[in-house]
Amino acid sequence: MLTRYSADPGGIPGNDDLGSMSSWYVFSALGIYPVCPGRPFYAISSPLFQSATLHLANGKRFVINCVNSSLENSFIQSLTVNGKPEKQVTISHSAILKGGTMNFRMGKYAGNWAVGADPLELSETKKDPGFRFLSCAASKEKVEPDEQFVVHFSLINKGSIGTKIVKLYANGKQYAYKNCLVFPGQLKEDSITCRLYPVGKTILKIDGLPPIIMEVKRSEKMEEQTFRVTRLVAEPMVRQYSTEHISYTVQNIGGYDHVFHIPLSINDSVLFTDSIEIAAGAKKDIKHTIVSYQNGLKIIKVDGLVKRYKVYNDNLSSLLLDFPAIKNTGDNIIRDYSGFENNGDIIWSGSPDVKKDSSGLLFGKDCFVEVPNSESLDVMGLTITMMGWIYPTKEEHGLVDLITKGDNHVLQVSDGRSLSFFAGGWGRGECEVALPGNWIQHWHHIAGVCTGKKLSLYIDGILRGNTMLDDTVNLSNFNSWNLGRNQEFPSERIFNGYMKLVKIFEAPLTQKEIDSIIEKEKAFIKE
Repeated sequence: MLTRYSADPGGIPGNDDLGSMSSWYVFSALGIYPVCPGRPFYAISSPLFQSATLHLANGKRFVINCVNSSLENSFIQSLTVNGKPEKQVTISHSAILKGGTMNFRMGKYAGNWAVGADPLELSETKKDPGFRFLSCAASKEKVEPDEQFVVHFSLINKGSIGTKIVKLYANGKQYAYKNCLVFPGQLKEDSITCRLYPVGKTILKIDGLPPIIMEVKRSEKMEEQTFRVTRLVAEPMVRQYSTEHISYTVQNIGGYDHVFHIPLSINDSVLFTDSIEIAAGAKKDIKHTIVSYQNGLKIIKVDGLVKRYKVYNDNLSSLLLDFPAIKNTGDNIIRDYSGFENNGDIIWSGSPDVKKDSSGLLFGKDCFVEVPNSESLDVMGLTITMMGWIYPTKEEHGLVDLITKGDNHVLQVSDGRSLSFFAGGWGRGECEVALPGNWIQHWHHIAGVCTGKKLSLYIDGILRGNTMLDDTVNLSNFNSWNLGRNQEFPSERIFNGYMKLVKIFEAPLTQKEIDSIIEKEKAFIKE
């Protein structure tokens, strides 16, 4: 309450949808808190106020007084409700509804209040669960290396509701586990999917049950490639002469220990050939660091896996997403020309007649654009530039989202009067400026720039406002980019109109760079 809340744009430590974070503060400041919604009990804590009055729906009042209250005196010395000592760590909802007075006396050190009190009132589980395994069996007795099979098991709970962590051991070492929620008296049947690798016998075991003897047999497939490469990772955008970090994971899926020779190529030229010794079934992470000298798009290949990254030497070449023409050409795809091939999907929900508008995509309740997730769009640094040409067809009320990545990076209109921009979440602050008088039924270029600690908002190439932020944050986010909508509010904040030339840059563009883009794009914009 004292360190995470403040009276500024970032003063609430999280998303306050439906007032959740604000209500937490108010309840905590009163000294009572509903730990479990729906349970008619409140946990008792330390009030912030010397006195507070609750005006109840039934017309009664419940007054909370706190004697000797201060930041230092945070321990409850005594507590009375309507003059009677209260020794429990909870108070019932019915007691509050009766009205009356609750008096706290506070002190600097822990006193004797509520010593020995039973906190079980707040718990859903009044006693321990009583788990017992009944059986386990494998779906196969013999498997080849990397062949999938299933271990089925059953257990019963004779106690309170609880979660049992079912651990499966292979040759005495924990191999896999599964969390099973089991209700009182319930017979739970579940399974764990497995793969084994070393040729020979493997003993599988679940605590308290007889072991399962599995045989891993040699197969003809073992003469073929017996490794699998997964999780190829590279930084999507790298400035010229800086370092690029590349990593991948390789697993030996054969039945014997082996040394593998795995080439890594960039733009079809082999850069490394990694010689890796791996035990049967084991995985290894391989990492490389290279210096990026030449600008342009790079394509990394490792054993069939492909990853793209871009080396750039100026802000304008840090394009992550580039939609020059946003219209329906018949395949419901908006082409991305950034080099990352982050093509957008036109999402329809209305009549087929809407789809025939080939001059431009008319956004509205029946249509918006969603860009599937990709590493180049999701993994970012501290800066971003979002821009595009917007043609609103009618005046809107409430919030209207134009270019968004969830409720994290947003360009939006509010009540047809202002344009706002935030990046890294609205809770850290936003930049809001007035819309021009000719906003409706005209083309306008909008741009939001985050430099890390500053938000800037441009309309038609003119800097309309700045907002300074308290600190920098990593802008990585795994919501999808949407045009004309917001993934977190899919049926709300709907934009009605047209868009063109939407771009996302990793770098923060300057006024001069934005001016150069607008000058080049004016020829493509017609009233």
